[in-house]
Amino acid sequence: MWKKTAEALRLFTLIIMSLCVIFFPSVTAESVRSSADRCLNLLLPAIFPMMVLSNQLAGNFAPKNGRIVNIASRFFGISAELLPQFIIGCLCGYPLPASISAEKYRKREISKEQAEFICAVSNGASPAFLITFIGTGIYGSIAAGIALYFSQITASVICAHVFRCPSGIKCTPTTPNHPLSESIKSSVKNFAYLSGFAMFFSLVADLFTHTAIHAGMPHNAARIIACVFDATGIMDAFTSLFAPIREIVLCIICATGGISVFFQIRSVFYGCDISMRLFLKCRIITGSVMAVTFLIFMKILAFLSLQ
Repeated sequence: MWKKTAEALRLFTLIIMSLCVIFFPSVTAESVRSSADRCLNLLLPAIFPMMVLSNQLAGNFAPKNGRIVNIASRFFGISAELLPQFIIGCLCGYPLPASISAEKYRKREISKEQAEFICAVSNGASPAFLITFIGTGIYGSIAAGIALYFSQITASVICAHVFRCPSGIKCTPTTPNHPLSESIKSSVKNFAYLSGFAMFFSLVADLFTHTAIHAGMPHNAARIIACVFDATGIMDAFTSLFAPIREIVLCIICATGGISVFFQIRSVFYGCDISMRLFLKCRIITGSVMAVTFLIFMKILAFLSLQ
């Protein structure tokens, strides 16, 4: 019953989407142009170099159980073999940790439980998105972006301790040896995937906004709801909201990333028997924790005169 309902809903959504593309060609063209411009001018310089470097880090670094690694593992709640992916998640954001996890799982270097765990706790928004796009773009303050970034890391650590990293699972890791050419090839593929999802769901959000406004929905309400599809539209949606509602909704949207991020990560694990349930649970916890800790970090930075 549920599968039939889901299939009918998906078919209905595709039909409506197709009709919107046909009847609103100017909105479609402008949306694709603007999202492509964002991908080339914002995402490419900010994310692609880190994609290459993070692939090299993940493919050539095998941490040993030294004192520093053990302290870091206990603090973050992450096992030593998954620690590089967690660090990459903190430095680069989604979907890199998921992509690396999928590759390692297919090679049987990590188990299914480990892949689901590290995917759930490490796929947050990138620091470039939080600090530059949100902090500078919405708040006009880099300190706000830094506060968001620290609150996201705090939420990830809490999720790691709540759900506990799988241990005692026998895996067969290979000897680290990942050529630079393979890192570049993989990064180009991942960036193409990322850009494609960003452009498509940005189009969905823009068409929804256009249709909803013409149906009588207030502009701000339409933009906020459209953020469910793609989080990059939050700049227009939140400029007229008041605190603390703005901060709470902002943290929830940054934590989830919208439907676009969910499908990005799900597509990375295509063909694998990986469940997204733990990922969704962590997104709920992350949004809740960020809504509280963001305000705390803002007060700390204000006290340190960093605003």
